[in-house]
Amino acid sequence: MDEGWAALAAGVAALVGAVAGGWYAGRAAKQGAEKAAEAVLRQVVDQGAIEHGHWLRGQRQEAYVAFLAAWDASMARIETQGELSFLIMTGKKAEPSRHSNDARVRLNEAREAAVSVYERVLILGPEPAEVTAAAMMNALRRLCSTVNEMSGPQRDAVWIHDTWSSKNRAAPGARVEFIRSVREALQAPPRPSA
Repeated sequence: MDEGWAALAAGVAALVGAVAGGWYAGRAAKQGAEKAAEAVLRQVVDQGAIEHGHWLRGQRQEAYVAFLAAWDASMARIETQGELSFLIMTGKKAEPSRHSNDARVRLNEAREAAVSVYERVLILGPEPAEVTAAAMMNALRRLCSTVNEMSGPQRDAVWIHDTWSSKNRAAPGARVEFIRSVREALQAPPRPSA
């Protein structure tokens, strides 16, 4: 009987060892699978963040180029209207009867042409581009206001000319700052989320 009990004890010990080994192996495999799943999830999230960063950079680039083109076109229209108004104001060109109203309409059209693409820059950011785009739009609005004053009934030629010149000189500086800020935004590589 001693041999039977020894065999039984050995069998039970082997069974307990097999169950404990199986449990431990299963637990280790589960932990390994969880860690692998976490790593895959982190990689997918990071890849998604990088892909979104590439998409956003492309959208920003399109918006910045469109804003510069619209702003340049608006500035050219405003400058043309300003030159016409200055010639009329100084008596070098005959004033059409509806010049003031026509000038305001053309100035509003010029300003509004840049507003929608400006709003797209505000939506896409980043903040430095938003701030410098706002400075460009403020320069454009100030020039429109000056041209409106030139087209109005009360005109002081010297003051208008000096104001026009100073505001017109400020506009290119705002444009340069915008280009600098968007260059920085576009050159920064997309990064995975933290």
